[in-house]
Amino acid sequence: MKHLIKTGIWLVLLATANVQAHTPYVAPTTFEVIGSKRGLISFDASMTETFFVPDVAVKADFQITNPDGTKVAPNEIVATKTRTVIDHKLEQEGTYLVSSGATKGAVFLVYELNGERKWQRDPAADFVVPEGAKVTRHSQSINRLDTYVSYKTTSDTVLKADGEGLEITPITNPNTLLKKEPFKVKIHLNGEPLAGAELSVKVASTNVKTTAGNKKHKENKEESEGLLATISGWFSSDEAEAENPADKAGDNAKKLKFTSNEKGVVKLKLNTGRYLLKVSHSADAPEGAAAPTYSYGSTLSLEVFAKNRVKPEDLDH
Repeated sequence: MKHLIKTGIWLVLLATANVQAHTPYVAPTTFEVIGSKRGLISFDASMTETFFVPDVAVKADFQITNPDGTKVAPNEIVATKTRTVIDHKLEQEGTYLVSSGATKGAVFLVYELNGERKWQRDPAADFVVPEGAKVTRHSQSINRLDTYVSYKTTSDTVLKADGEGLEITPITNPNTLLKKEPFKVKIHLNGEPLAGAELSVKVASTNVKTTAGNKKHKENKEESEGLLATISGWFSSDEAEAENPADKAGDNAKKLKFTSNEKGVVKLKLNTGRYLLKVSHSADAPEGAAAPTYSYGSTLSLEVFAKNRVKPEDLDH
């Protein structure tokens, strides 16, 4: 099967250690089911160390999948230095997917020579690794950013894998998540379930007021790691199920790491708040690719509510 992966503008900065800690995401202004007649909503696409506070704008070919499965371009996209703002009017009732799609990024060639680490970003075709150097990494990034919103009601048509790159596909509708109620996601690589994938869960921080009770999360001082970094040193779970990390870690909430089962499924149970789910995976690139290895990354932003926020009498029909 041929997978169409976009080669868009993807802002991944790895020039300094500080920028390496940035993780890209796309998130709406609200995760609640939108009930107004106008149906207007905005999204931020950015790279940051602190979720969901934008720092460096992400530019990609974003698409919106309607509840009936059709795909359209956003009504308006405006790029600033810290974020890309996406505005869109929701017409159909149901759940929408907002996604960058699988987008190719930079090629990185990292090598060691005489005890010194050196690297090339998008090396020229005639570049030759110096004699005696040891290549430690030669890969191209393929990243994907996803989030979901719903208008007047929720639906499940868009809850399926596109079949391109690495994806975190919700099994439970992400706009219906409630405190400490189990929900599932499935990890796909090019449309196939990916067993043994490492999924991290990061709590939003920096005193973000969530729509679920306007509770404040204190700033998390732990650094997030980039999609291109190796996931390591995070808490793990054999059962791939956990409570909100803040329950055990106090104000300085920890990151959790889980492993998908043989069907690619991860089961989660979280407390109230906004979260970023992230997964990374490396695999051999096809013949003729720009690098011998593809470094895949995918993020999904969502919110868990204290109680059901969808009430028919609250929806403005």
